[in-house]
Amino acid sequence: MRQWRIPSQRSNQNLAEIAKLVNPVLTGWLNYYGRFSRSKCTNVLQHFNRILAEWAGRKYKGLRYRVSASRHWLAGIAKTNSTLFSLWKHGVRPAGWNMGAV
Repeated sequence: MRQWRIPSQRSNQNLAEIAKLVNPVLTGWLNYYGRFSRSKCTNVLQHFNRILAEWAGRKYKGLRYRVSASRHWLAGIAKTNSTLFSLWKHGVRPAGWNMGAV
């Protein structure tokens, strides 16, 4: 996930472009690791949701320095467009408040 450099270098892309980049990898992780240890896989994928919230905080001026606002924004996107990321399709959606530290 670090090699994707989503928060720091992908602020010129939108969510659909990021989804096209990472969905094949996330689907593979869900198919392979999800069979053996679903809870561990879910924890790793929740980290990706935190990375997306950090990306939103850097991309949009209104969300800058407001971690909880970027989490809520991402949760709203996940609710309205639940098929954008493959992990959201499988039920690993961002929570509004309880996502942990970014």
